[in-house]
Amino acid sequence: MRLFSENLLGRTIKDAFVVVVTVAEGDLVLCDTLILVTDRGVLQLFADVHTGPRFETIRSVNDFTIEGDYDDRTKTVLRSVSDGAALQFPLFVGVVCEISRSTHADDPKELVGALLGDESNRIRMGIGAHLDDVEVGSGMKLWEHVLELMTTSVAVRVEKFSVID
Repeated sequence: MRLFSENLLGRTIKDAFVVVVTVAEGDLVLCDTLILVTDRGVLQLFADVHTGPRFETIRSVNDFTIEGDYDDRTKTVLRSVSDGAALQFPLFVGVVCEISRSTHADDPKELVGALLGDESNRIRMGIGAHLDDVEVGSGMKLWEHVLELMTTSVAVRVEKFSVID
């Protein structure tokens, strides 16, 4: 699996956004998507329990797709993930460590997410894209999630990709 490395390695992430919709019950963060603004364009990451995570290139931050039934929404906004988080942009992605797991010996690997590091190999960001959820935060936050998954996994694999390799 090279989903994150093929889409992010060697790029500079300028900012990252979650999509927030306002419905009758209030504001709802759509946990199945993430918008990444890079030096080479804008990417939307989707997490889907049936198909797994995927990236799509979009024209602008305002060109994102909302999957699901939110026809009753009255407002849609983007919220930067750096608000209130320990993430700093821009981030040149010099290293990608993709994390996958298997729940049975015969099962194919299931992508869990990726740790993103800078040109100094320092992990600066983690993106979890497991089942129907995309989570972004520090690398430690993703690693804590991986540790929880280890109890139901027969194998956890970390593959490192680097611009230097």
